[in-house]
Amino acid sequence: MLFHSPTFEPMNEGNCLIAAFHAILFAEVLGTGTCFNHLIPPACNRSPKIRQLLELPKGREVYASITMGFPRYRFKRTIPRQLAEVRYL
Repeated sequence: MLFHSPTFEPMNEGNCLIAAFHAILFAEVLGTGTCFNHLIPPACNRSPKIRQLLELPKGREVYASITMGFPRYRFKRTIPRQLAEVRYL
C-alpha cells in the first residue's frame, strides 16, 4: 500500500506516515500482517517507468509504503513481562 501526497503540501511526509500507521492498526484488527517498507518510496519517486505503472500523477511523491499479507503463524502468547513500578512523589 502506497501513501502519496502533493510535493508542495506542508507536512506531506508526516501526514502520509500518520495515514500509514492508521492503515497498520486497521489491518491488525482485520487479522492482516503489515510491515513498513522504506525501499519502495525512493524507487517510486525516481523511476519514470514505475511512476507510469502506478499512474502516479505529476507533482506527487510517495512518502510511505507498507507491505501486507496474512501471517502463516499466529502467536498465542506474548512474552512474559514484569509490570512497571510507579512511584508518586
